[in-house]
Amino acid sequence: MEKPGQAVNVAWQTRAAPPTDFENRVGDALEQAFAQGAESLQEVLAAFAKIDLKDERGQPWTEASLQEWLRQRA
Repeated sequence: MEKPGQAVNVAWQTRAAPPTDFENRVGDALEQAFAQGAESLQEVLAAFAKIDLKDERGQPWTEASLQEWLRQRA
């Protein structure tokens, strides 16, 4: 774990633009899922379904779609 204020700022971790509204909604939903105890991808997907959070195409998230979406933003 990094100490606050001493972490290296890795270039690929910085963003060229602020997050979109959709990215913020997904981030908020992830925080909520983890706060409720989600520890697996399936539990995160269940939390998303519970609040009816769909992917960018308006489809229910799948393991593959969420993994790809997160990979593209890593």
